[in-house]
Amino acid sequence: MFSLNKKLKKFIVLMLFTTILLCSVTTVLAQNHDDLTQRTHREEYADVDRQNWYDNVADVGGSIDIVHVGWSQFGDVYQGHIMIFTFDGSSLNVEEDMLFQVDGMNTVAHGVDMGDVDGDGVNEIAVTGYAFEDHQYSAWLQIYEWDGETLILVDTVVWTGFFYDQKWCFSYSVKIGDLNADGVNEIVTCGEIGVGEQTHSELIVWGFNPELFKMDDVTWNNGDGYWSSAESVALGSLNGEMKMVTGGSFYDASGKRWADLNVWSYGTEITFDASEFWEDVGNAAVYGVFVKNNKVYSAGALNDGSVTKGQLRKWGWGSLILEDSEEWFTDGDTEARDVFVTDVDYDGVDDVVTVGWANDTVNINAQLRTWSLDFTLKDSEEWFEIDSTRLLSVYVMNVNDDDEVEIITAGHIGDFLAKQSTVWSYPAPEEPEPPAPPPGGGIPGFPLEGMIVGLAVAALTLYLLRKRTVPRVPVTPSI
Repeated sequence: MFSLNKKLKKFIVLMLFTTILLCSVTTVLAQNHDDLTQRTHREEYADVDRQNWYDNVADVGGSIDIVHVGWSQFGDVYQGHIMIFTFDGSSLNVEEDMLFQVDGMNTVAHGVDMGDVDGDGVNEIAVTGYAFEDHQYSAWLQIYEWDGETLILVDTVVWTGFFYDQKWCFSYSVKIGDLNADGVNEIVTCGEIGVGEQTHSELIVWGFNPELFKMDDVTWNNGDGYWSSAESVALGSLNGEMKMVTGGSFYDASGKRWADLNVWSYGTEITFDASEFWEDVGNAAVYGVFVKNNKVYSAGALNDGSVTKGQLRKWGWGSLILEDSEEWFTDGDTEARDVFVTDVDYDGVDDVVTVGWANDTVNINAQLRTWSLDFTLKDSEEWFEIDSTRLLSVYVMNVNDDDEVEIITAGHIGDFLAKQSTVWSYPAPEEPEPPAPPPGGGIPGFPLEGMIVGLAVAALTLYLLRKRTVPRVPVTPSI
């Protein structure tokens, strides 16, 4: 018999463990990767001249409802459009379809969110947008109740500003949440408003009891140019405090467009916390923002002087600290218009989902992408109808109580010819079953070829070690 010292014993154990691990990895890599799959595809070809979906959201109530908002144009008349769907796993089923106008004006619905704004334990629907007549523009906010059968308008508020002598105010995005930890949800809108010879970005906090009322507002123009706009607002916790994050853009005095990202707090008034703005050789903008796990995510576009690229950025918080940035394009101009962060492929780790469009020099393709948290691209889906499809909104949720998380996108096709909604998902993992013996034999989960190689490596290692560790017996010369 021979004995091994401790180092050699550890080495043998390590070699055997590595061999088994390599067999296992070989088996896993041989398995097929599940791809992002389109579950359903719906288009609204109503008898209208032009139309678009701008935003969408989903809610858990008695049923899980998906709400899209946008507009439809009939000749010279624009009407706001709200559609409520349920998803049965294969189709989007219309539960409500409503066209409307605010104060008899041409109306565009631009943003939507759901939340309990009156404290009754039932979620309301907040919709925001703008209305116009004779080139005079006003912003509006509405609250609806939905019981699964009837959509009821509860209240409307309209406001405006003046760009020179022209009414000028647009509201683009709305979110509902408890900003100051008092147990009551506030409503937050953002957009742009005329302020004399400039337009300013605008952020407003609203209350509801039993009707809408303004709690505070703030306007700003970081570039001191003629125009500034806040395109999107997100609510979320940063270092344990609820924050409002706005994304948009502004023009500087030279006419260059800058991306604009701002963070705000609310106690009894809106307080500015931090701001970052950036550009390249050409123009830049932020169109979508999201807050998750103490990070801020922004989606937008950046022009490098020759092509417009989609841009995805991740910011840490202490102030806004840029941690990662990814720019991309296909064959032509590319834009990212919205972003959502959650686990979509069931690995227990959040993913980043972006939507927008990409020009392939012939057609404009809708673009849906999933990324890891370090911005490694996982999947990219592109498609078009007629000659163009543009996505403006994404929302992610399990909307039909199955085992899959649905990715819901909304936008339009052609030159606003039709609205388009799609539902995507990764196939849910199946219940684990005992692995079948691999082709060619072997233990389930361990291919025969891998086992043979592993045993051969182990045997060779033992042989070499024995040669090194068995002491030589001196030969006694014969007399």
